[in-house]
Amino acid sequence: MTAPSNTAQEMARKVRFFQTYGVWEYYVYDPENNTFDVFLRERDRLVGGSAPEEWGSNLLKIKFVRSPETLTLYQPDGKPFTSDQEECDRADRKSQRAD
Repeated sequence: MTAPSNTAQEMARKVRFFQTYGVWEYYVYDPENNTFDVFLRERDRLVGGSAPEEWGSNLLKIKFVRSPETLTLYQPDGKPFTSDQEECDRADRKSQRAD
């Protein structure tokens, strides 16, 4: 995920780093512009570009779906991944029930 402070030079450096160390898939999501780029290994390099609105990773068996507002990731079983906030809220509810 990009941050407003990320520069194009820094993002290019990250791609080179991952390329050097054999990463098979690399994803870049920019929440401000709601763009999603995918880089896939082709022989000895990562080749990337803008992902379609729905894209599935054959390696991780997860799906990425970009709506006009956000990017949602789906687990192999088809359930959406939950956010950190959703997990904290769930833990709080569970704790309250235990009390």
